[in-house]
Amino acid sequence: MPQRIGSCFRRNTGRVRRAGTHRFRTVTFQNAKNFFVGPLHGFRMTWLNWPNRVTLARVVLLPPFVISLLNLRADWPGWRYVALGIFLLMGLSDVLDGYLARRLNQITMLGKALDPLADKLLVTFSLIFLSIESTSIPGFVLPSWVPVVAIGKDLIIGVGYWIIFFVIGESFIQPRPLGKFCTLLQLVAVGFVLAGP
Repeated sequence: MPQRIGSCFRRNTGRVRRAGTHRFRTVTFQNAKNFFVGPLHGFRMTWLNWPNRVTLARVVLLPPFVISLLNLRADWPGWRYVALGIFLLMGLSDVLDGYLARRLNQITMLGKALDPLADKLLVTFSLIFLSIESTSIPGFVLPSWVPVVAIGKDLIIGVGYWIIFFVIGESFIQPRPLGKFCTLLQLVAVGFVLAGP
C-alpha cells in the first residue's frame, strides 16, 4: 500500500513522484548509494590522498622515535641506530610526500598544514632530548641555546599566525624558502649528531 511522506511511493515500480508534480524518477539502490556515499567518497579522496597518507605515516613514527631517544643512554647501544633509522625514514617520507603532491597534483590545505607540523615536531623532540644530559648521545650534548633558538622561532611564528587570524578573520599558510632551509639545516644537524661517533 503506498505511503505518503512528502512524496508518493510506488513499491511495485520503484518510481517516485513528488507531490504536486508529474515528474517520475526511478529509484534504485545504486542511485541511493551514490547520493549518500558519493560526497563521503569525494571527501576521502580529497583529504586522504597518498601525499597526506605519507605525511600521516611520518607523524605516526614520532612516538617510536621519541622512545628510542629516551633510551639512548640505555645498556643496549642499538637504540641509537634505531633512532637514526627512524629519523632517516621520516626524512625520506618528507621528500616523498612533497614529490607525490606535485606529481599527482594533490596539494591540499591539510597537507600544507600537516607537513610542516610533522617537521617541527621532529626537530623539536630531537633538539630537546639531544640537549639533555640524560637523553643525549654519550660524549656529545647539544648546547642548551640550540633548542631555545629553534623552538623560540617557531613559537614567534605560531603566535604571529594566530594574531593575524584573530585580527582579520583568516590566514594563509605558505611555507617560505628561508623557512624550509632553516628546517633542513636543523634536520641535517640532528642527523649528523645521531650518526656521529
